[in-house]
Amino acid sequence: MNVRALAVFVAIVFRATIMLGQESSLPQPYTSKEAYEIYDLLIPREETYCTKTRVIQQETIQIESGAMDLDSCVSPLVAPELQDVIADFKAANSKRWLLQRQFELDRQYELVSSETIEATFKMSEQDKAGNDPIGDGWRRFYERYSGSGGYVVLSAVGFNKDKTRAVVYSGAGCGPLCGAWSFHLFKKVNGKWTPTPGIMCYTES
Repeated sequence: MNVRALAVFVAIVFRATIMLGQESSLPQPYTSKEAYEIYDLLIPREETYCTKTRVIQQETIQIESGAMDLDSCVSPLVAPELQDVIADFKAANSKRWLLQRQFELDRQYELVSSETIEATFKMSEQDKAGNDPIGDGWRRFYERYSGSGGYVVLSAVGFNKDKTRAVVYSGAGCGPLCGAWSFHLFKKVNGKWTPTPGIMCYTES
């Protein structure tokens, strides 16, 4: 192989490596059957549920630094028996996932990308000059999703080894001063997931 051909080959391999790295960093489909069973129990409890259409952010969320911390939110009374659940939650949420149409809800829903939601709320120069840019963002949101009551965000679910205990983070925004976000604990009892107490903190607006 001559020098020119070798240079071309190296360039192709380098580009392929970059492309594979980019693809591996993209959110992958989230297909855990048990996770969707928990979502199906959780979503009807959110503030946005009593509407015609549920808007669900397609990407799972990662809880940013400075937001609620799972370790400090779990009650000391149940924390010892949830250490493997907490560890799995942190591992699962070290990256974002793409939610799939595996929900079994009694109402229609839309999976909407975070990019689309963010664009709806992005302030234009006209918004910045206005008196209520946040309210304007919600006005645009409801113009686009008129049958909804806001949108729901979900984390990936953390499980113990035998998948009988679980923790998840979820929230729903419905207006400038309307929304609630929290962790939730679940336990499988007689083959069915059941919400259980043990979370000491939540955020609302």
